[in-house]
Amino acid sequence: RLKEMQKVHRHSYIPTSALEDVMASEHELHVEVEEVRAEAERLKEGWGKSIYAQAFRIVRKKRLEAKRPMGQWSQTPQDLKLGLPLPPGLPHEGITVDFEKESLVVTFHPERPKVHFSLEAPINGSECKWQVQEDMLQILLVKETHGMWKAPTKQSEGEEAR
Repeated sequence: RLKEMQKVHRHSYIPTSALEDVMASEHELHVEVEEVRAEAERLKEGWGKSIYAQAFRIVRKKRLEAKRPMGQWSQTPQDLKLGLPLPPGLPHEGITVDFEKESLVVTFHPERPKVHFSLEAPINGSECKWQVQEDMLQILLVKETHGMWKAPTKQSEGEEAR
């Protein structure tokens, strides 16, 4: 990147002060990266070489999970567990979950719109439960008929189950 910035500077597209700021930022970043690697190596031998790769995998996984509308989910033939990530700072007191025969309605705040999920199959609403743990809404759906679902929600045509 620095070489590209120098090339842009040579053609007078950016002032010298901007190039100097970029160079100083690049140096500061390099020093910080090396400090993190050294600290990781002090904590555990060999970790300095892999800490950034591990961090990248964690961030990538979190980004992928955030893109999934249903967050994390798992199931047995009897029930299905959902984990919906909550936005940071969202007050947990206003959250409610209503279980209907073939849908799930989540209210994150009384003054905000409700989120309606059409479920893959019917549930026993009176046996379903929910709770907030940290920044995750945990929901247990008890299936009316035992079996495995393709996904927690009904799939649109052409949409793949996750």
